[in-house]
Amino acid sequence: MPQNAAETVIAGTGDIWVAPTGTPLPVGPTVALNSAFRDLGYTNDDGVTLTWTPEVENYTAWQSRSPIRRELTSATTAVSFGLLQWNQDTVPFAFGGGIVTEPTPGIYRLDFLADGDALEEVSLVAEFADGDKHYRVVIERGTIMEAIETQLTRGSFGELPVSFEALTPESGVAAYMLTDDPSFDPDGS
Repeated sequence: MPQNAAETVIAGTGDIWVAPTGTPLPVGPTVALNSAFRDLGYTNDDGVTLTWTPEVENYTAWQSRSPIRRELTSATTAVSFGLLQWNQDTVPFAFGGGIVTEPTPGIYRLDFLADGDALEEVSLVAEFADGDKHYRVVIERGTIMEAIETQLTRGSFGELPVSFEALTPESGVAAYMLTDDPSFDPDGS
């Protein structure tokens, strides 16, 4: 394949959306999302990190020092990002769930997950654009996966670092990408 600068991607900006699992998912890279999706607002300028981690089993034979066969035994798809806004959507999401109440007018309380509570499972869409090319990474169902460590200081934002990992839905496809980037045309036109 020849070198082609038009096939490079710079994700200048984007958004991250979450909705209850079971919400209709997007069918295109620019089609309006279902109204149940909530925009998580500002993220740090590192953007979104998309990770696919395969677990591979090597099979060797007596007659060979190197593997003669390799099988994919499992794979993990994850996205990570740092949320900068703190509100009724972002903080419970970052901490895996919880309930926000108003015990007295103007006073809000977030109850973190209690013993026996399950992690909140949601659908996630991370979208970004590069000029007139649009992309959406869609995870039909997933949960928070790692610890949240937030440092609250005078000199920087209090950031909510999120590591979100896909769970396999009934379709069997843990994550997929939608794009209108012509470089993805399977016919090469």
